[in-house]
Amino acid sequence: MSRLHKTVAPTMIEPESFDEVEEVVSEYQPEHPMLAFQPAGAATTEDHLSNYVEVNPFAQREAAARKH
Repeated sequence: MSRLHKTVAPTMIEPESFDEVEEVVSEYQPEHPMLAFQPAGAATTEDHLSNYVEVNPFAQREAAARKH
């Protein structure tokens, strides 16, 4: 139990003052080869969502059920 109550001297000595060096950080540019990959024809293909049409697949069954 005496170890828990003993005050331990710090093992890491931190500087009392330090000079902050300002580095100019350029914008991050990822360099992974997969990010540079551009599939052939990707710019010319049409987005499938531009032809989206909302449908109600049960409209005919609901209408038939209401008639009976």
